[in-house]
Amino acid sequence: MSKSIRFSEIDAWRGYALFAMAIYHFFYFLHYGNIINIPYGSQTLPVITLEAIGSFARNSFVFLVGISAALSYIKRSVILKHPFNKIYLHFLKRGILVILSASLISIGSYIFASDKFIYFGILHFIGLSIIFIPFFLYNKSIATGGLIISILVAFLVPTINLNPNYLTLILGLTTPYATIDYFPFLHWFPLIIFGGLVGLHLYTNYKSHPILLRTSAYVPKPKWLIYIGNHTFSIYFIHITLLLILTGILQIIFIN
Repeated sequence: MSKSIRFSEIDAWRGYALFAMAIYHFFYFLHYGNIINIPYGSQTLPVITLEAIGSFARNSFVFLVGISAALSYIKRSVILKHPFNKIYLHFLKRGILVILSASLISIGSYIFASDKFIYFGILHFIGLSIIFIPFFLYNKSIATGGLIISILVAFLVPTINLNPNYLTLILGLTTPYATIDYFPFLHWFPLIIFGGLVGLHLYTNYKSHPILLRTSAYVPKPKWLIYIGNHTFSIYFIHITLLLILTGILQIIFIN
């Protein structure tokens, strides 16, 4: 099967999510760079709208990582007939690549916002999740069991507060340091597994479920949006880099 096959409904959703995240990050970075003041947590309509945009973007991105992982797993196991060790090697390489890219963002954020630098943001989380998610995609029963257990663990996490170190920060088992972007693994990983489980149900045999095709037909999917969704990783990386640079420049102009 051709590697160029895409699912337009997934690419469009990614495009919407990335567009929403770019809007949210623009204001978020300016706020944490002390360029503007946004009263997060207030009940004013602009703030509620901005936080809703951010919530949609975050949850969509994480959920879609799970669906995309399921698609990749189905393609390699059902269509290409790869053994699990070969499938896992693909996920491992992909996860390491994402983590290395996330490390560059950590370095950039330390340069421009050292007091709130990103030590485990969404890209770090996605990279680590890509490494672990194949073990939950072997079949629907394992995915379901993994989802239930991960949700129970996520509910227990707030009751645990261990001494801070990088492992407890990654897992979300300690009070986090101030940071621009933080995605504790145990809190968010259930949504990855849920996305994977949904993907296993909706894309059996690497084909869109008829119900999905009918419902997605009502959602606008312009070509430019699908293009963005098809290049989410590179565009996300570029937009974060540009925002860090912009924030640093504005801090020099208006604060220093």
